[in-house]
Amino acid sequence: MFSLSESTDQVVYSVVVVIAIAVITLKLIVAFRHKDEKPWPAICVGLYNVLLLLLYLLGMVTQASSEGFGFLPLLVLTLPWSGLAVWWFASQSGLSDHNFAGSGFDPTLLINFVIFNVLAGPANSCLLYFLLKRRQRRRAGGPGPSQLGTGG
Repeated sequence: MFSLSESTDQVVYSVVVVIAIAVITLKLIVAFRHKDEKPWPAICVGLYNVLLLLLYLLGMVTQASSEGFGFLPLLVLTLPWSGLAVWWFASQSGLSDHNFAGSGFDPTLLINFVIFNVLAGPANSCLLYFLLKRRQRRRAGGPGPSQLGTGG
């Protein structure tokens, strides 16, 4: 059934996600313009975050209720942190018993945004960035972890 409050919440979530995508895209354009650096680790992480935000929009559009599987692709791309966060929020913290976020479809959108795009996404982004930066340094012939501190 159509409800004006659910529709308004979805519009607000959509606007926030679109603004986040626009900010990331502008940062990527700036990164492309720096010819003196090789910004591909930052570009890969930026594209990963844009993909996560687009998958959130897809989940919001395709999920019909709070029990749907619309956010499953987002869960898979943010593993292992999203799995840990879902487990902690659902069973260990006791927050699900207090119903802080409410019940129904709209709080599901908020909780999914917080878990996937605020907690798990940035954790994976940091890990991905540091791994790609390390690989970039190794390919450029820079010091790797085993070569640090061995100069005499």
